[in-house]
Amino acid sequence: MTNKQLISAVEEIVKEANETLRLEMKEGNEVLRSDMKDSQETLRLEMKEGFQSVNQKLRKIQKDMNGVIQFADTTSARLEKRVHKIESHLGFSHTID
Repeated sequence: MTNKQLISAVEEIVKEANETLRLEMKEGNEVLRSDMKDSQETLRLEMKEGFQSVNQKLRKIQKDMNGVIQFADTTSARLEKRVHKIESHLGFSHTID
């Protein structure tokens, strides 16, 4: 075998090895992309579930606060009416309008 044939054979082996390595890397990248996409979807679903729980708790807190505010408004109106009656009974001018 001559040097030219030997160099040509080595170049062919290197070319085949390079192509094989390129294909293996491409397959590895595709698997990695697929795994990352699956992980991303799993994380998105877990976050969605977590946010739903938080949103439910926030709605309950808002409902409770609305009840407290309504109670305070009702109590305040009742007390204002009572003060007005007492002031009228005692002959004072109205301090709360």
